[in-house]
Amino acid sequence: MLDSEDLKGAAILIYANKQDLPDAMNAAEITEKMSLTEIKDREWHIQVDIAVYFNNNLIFRFKRDAARRKAQGYKKDWIG
Repeated sequence: MLDSEDLKGAAILIYANKQDLPDAMNAAEITEKMSLTEIKDREWHIQVDIAVYFNNNLIFRFKRDAARRKAQGYKKDWIG
């Protein structure tokens, strides 16, 4: 898919929801499993999140906790 001429240069967003589950892969694990560091021709980003419902509204709680991000092995919001 990344070789498609229509997507040439398009940024990649990996949305990693369900980060509250015990077996959820962290950003460093996703990076390794998907070989993202090998992608050199475009920017990529992993957005870790927990989506919850409150009063029948879907709310996204982006992980911004620096200690947890550091423990998960990534250093900044934009990884690629």
